[in-house]
Amino acid sequence: MARKKHDFYPTPSWATVKLLEYFPLPGVIGEPCSGAGDMAYELRRNNLVWTNDIDRNHPADSHYDLTDPASWDKLPECDWIVTNPPFKMAAAIVPAAYEKARLGIAMFLRLSYLEPCRNRAEWLILHSPTKLIVLPRISFTGNGKSDKCTTAWMIWDKRDDAKTEIIVAT
Repeated sequence: MARKKHDFYPTPSWATVKLLEYFPLPGVIGEPCSGAGDMAYELRRNNLVWTNDIDRNHPADSHYDLTDPASWDKLPECDWIVTNPPFKMAAAIVPAAYEKARLGIAMFLRLSYLEPCRNRAEWLILHSPTKLIVLPRISFTGNGKSDKCTTAWMIWDKRDDAKTEIIVAT
């Protein structure tokens, strides 16, 4: 099956609610891969949020290609960056988001992102997540069948070196 344009697989609202339940995020939040805005909707309940999405057909404050490092300088300042980056671009987006955010990042990723592959091993060795919230498998296909990969919120909190794992049951 072919991948969707821009690797667009929206995060279900309940996954963002779980993030905020286990890890409230104070301050201004950037959502740089906002897609249709589902995650930003949940984040805006308690925070000021700016949005970006590469696809101009999606509603967003801006439409920069964040695989271009210069694009990050055009985005507003923020305390946190929270997003579900396109997995095929995550190795470029996650480190750039970490540099942009003042306090940290929360990335919704496949657990396999933690594999020390050629394009992310060096960064992961120096920057392992401080929090990991593992969720039940999610259907990203829209047919109700779960994806073949488990996803998790991977949080890099610049204020805290303590490591925590949380397993969420359905």
